[in-house]
Amino acid sequence: MTWNVEDALTDIAQQFNLDADALKRYAAEAPDIGGFAPGQQNGKWTVGCIWEVDGVMLYALVRAMKPRHCLEVGTFYGCSSRYIIAALRDNGFGHLTTMDNGDAGGPGPQFTDEELEIVNEIRMDLFDYQMPSNKYDFVFEDAMHSTAQVHHIWGMFKEVAPDNAMIISHDAEQFLVGQAVRAGISAVTDQYKTYLVPPGDCGMAIWRKTYRG
Repeated sequence: MTWNVEDALTDIAQQFNLDADALKRYAAEAPDIGGFAPGQQNGKWTVGCIWEVDGVMLYALVRAMKPRHCLEVGTFYGCSSRYIIAALRDNGFGHLTTMDNGDAGGPGPQFTDEELEIVNEIRMDLFDYQMPSNKYDFVFEDAMHSTAQVHHIWGMFKEVAPDNAMIISHDAEQFLVGQAVRAGISAVTDQYKTYLVPPGDCGMAIWRKTYRG
């Protein structure tokens, strides 16, 4: 199933106890960061970066959730990082830890000094990472897209994240890796929901943890 942005945000609000009008307003306020687009010439964001429509939704969700501590798993060039950083800055508070094993190559995110006031980078094997207890109230996962890796991150999140925290996995509906991503998530919870919003072809799986598990 595909969605337009407005209907997707309305459904996300209903599913995860958020204000639909606020989500739509935040989406309209999203900065012009851009994203991957097929066929772009010398574009800033290459294959492996999120689509602009996914970035706009990510920005809106961070604005709405008002997290104090965000974790991003899979930094790459830093496209999604920029949307999270912008949302935290516009919220007036919050910090991002972004983690990558560096295997994808490329120049990395190249954060500015101003951005480094909000974000810090970790380079390590993702399977070695142990999530601190009760710290991250917003997690964005966009890394190896293997069932094992997604299960590792979501399993830790379910075990140690605070109640009402939100986790998102990118590429949950992507035609090559989406099935593996969903398998990793489904081994942890069946309470998530996926949203595929064209022109993006990746989709996002979203779950908000509650005391009901």
